[in-house]
This record gives sequence, C-alpha cells and structure tokens, in this order.
Amino acid sequence: MATWQITFWDVGQGDATDIRLPDGSHVLIDAGPSLKQGNPLPAWFLRMGSPLIRLSVVTHSHEDHFGGLTALCRESAQRIERVAVMNDSLLRGGNHSAALQSFLRTLAERKADGRTKVELLDSEGTLYADSDFRLRLVYPKCLLGSEKLPTNVNLTSMVIVLESAKGTPQMPLVVWGGDNSLRHIGEALPRQSPFVLMGPHHGHPEGRPKTPQYRKFFKEQLNPKHVYVSVERRYQSALPDPYYIKGAAFSGVRVCCSQLATNCDSARGCDVFEGSAMIGVDKPQGSVQCRGAMRIYADPRAGVRFDENQSTFERLVRELYPDAPCNRKPQTR
Repeated sequence: MATWQITFWDVGQGDATDIRLPDGSHVLIDAGPSLKQGNPLPAWFLRMGSPLIRLSVVTHSHEDHFGGLTALCRESAQRIERVAVMNDSLLRGGNHSAALQSFLRTLAERKADGRTKVELLDSEGTLYADSDFRLRLVYPKCLLGSEKLPTNVNLTSMVIVLESAKGTPQMPLVVWGGDNSLRHIGEALPRQSPFVLMGPHHGHPEGRPKTPQYRKFFKEQLNPKHVYVSVERRYQSALPDPYYIKGAAFSGVRVCCSQLATNCDSARGCDVFEGSAMIGVDKPQGSVQCRGAMRIYADPRAGVRFDENQSTFERLVRELYPDAPCNRKPQTR
C-alpha cells in the first residue's frame, strides 16, 4: 500500500515535518531549531539508523527551520540526496548570522563531496512526487530576476501542498504555510479545503488581524479541517495568537498545538497528551505537550486520516480545558 506517513514533530520553537515514504525513505519539510535549543529530531534519525532522506526542504532562512538540518548534515552516516532552500533575501545577502553561515558551510561541504545535491529555489514547481502523491511549491510564484526582496523573509517563505499526483493540480490534502501571511496563503490557494494546515508562523501569522478577520479567512479563503501549530511553551512571545485560535475554532476548524500554550494555562507543568511518545518519537527536553507530535496518513485509496490517537486527545482537551480558545463553538451568521 503506497501510504505516506506524515509526522508533524514537536520541536519546540520551530517547524519540522517528517514524511515517511512507502519505500522507507524520508522527506523533511523544515527540520526545526538547533540541538542547543532542544530539537530531538536529529538524534531520533541517528537512533533509527540514519534512514535515507530523499529530500529536505527549508522553507526560509531562519534557524528554527534549518537548525536541525545542520546537525543532520554533520552526521557522516546520514544520507541526504537533496536539499532545497528558498533563495530569499537573507540567503542572497552577505550579512549572514553565525547559524546561517554554519548551515551553508555544511551544505557546501556535502555538495563538494558529492553526497548531497543542493538547490536554491526561486519559483513554484514540484518538489517531490511518486505515482500517487506530489509535494508542490505554490508560493512564492517567482523570484527570478527579483533584485529587491522583502527583508522579512517570512513573507517569501514557501507555501507547500501535498496533493494527488493524478492529472492536473488537485485539491490540496495538506498545506504547509511556513512563516508566511494568511493573505499570501489565501491568494495561492483560494477556496481550498485541505485536511491539515500547518501553522503558519507558529499560530501567529504575519499581519496579526483580530478574530473577525481570521474567521473571514477560514470561512472565505482557506477552510482546513484541522490546524497544527508548532509552539514552544516557554517562548516569551506567548505564541500562539489567541485571536488566531479563536478565529479558526469559530469557523469549525479543529486546532492542535504541539505544546501547552501559556494563554491556556501558564502554571500547569505536565503533558495534556503525550503525543510524541504515543508514536515513538522524542520530545524536546522541558516540553509540556498539549498534542505533542501529530501523525496522519495519506492513502491513495482512502484519502487522509489521523492515527488512532486524535479522538483521545480531543476528549482530554475538552475535559481539562473547556474554556480554551480551541474549544470555541462555531458561530453562525
């Protein structure tokens, strides 16, 4: 059965999705922050015997999206066929942070050794495909010839969709919003209804409208069934934005946060649901999980479905946090 197993990791402050392909190899969409920030993903790959990574995608040049890939690239046993990086303003500029310099250096070493093909992306197109599914970059449309790009690289962050590989572009099954704005996502995917929307920007989209504007987005532009938010409980900016969560919930969208948001409970020190342990992946040290890692399956015959843990998680959240923003009842006009 040609099923894609998709795991949205709890990596703390950052994004990381691992897709296990039918042949046992992997595709990564972002790889989370550095090891110093507690990212558990690189150590898990090492413990699993460093399975082949066919493609690792970096949606934009912020360390909480590429830090884990730097660590993976340093492992001599880790096979990585391709790395695709958005050619944004930070990458094009000369004033690189120490973390970005280190990342680019490790990529250059792998490329020089012939171990990894490195691609700088500047236009839409297919990232990876088999006979059943494809990953497609849908935003930004084209940076070719663009001499002046936004200095805020979130605004040129990749928007990626998983869709059926049969025929012309299909309804997206999963959307990765990176750190982009809802406006850009809505323009790239007007009136679509994916099973899951990842993010964007850790539940704190660029622009930060209020609940009515979020609700309008989910009602009129993109209407996912579920949203997964990768959030660090200890992060000082109090992510995610409660207006974003309420706007989604008021529109009938179910929201899962990887860690327990301080807006829900600033004192609780134990997991709501040990989602990472349930599927055999690690969690960041010090993490207080709400959903933890979340896993879904894309099947060419049965469509997209959750693993067996989702109903238990939703019940626990209703029981423990009935007044949480994600439990708002949908509103009708």
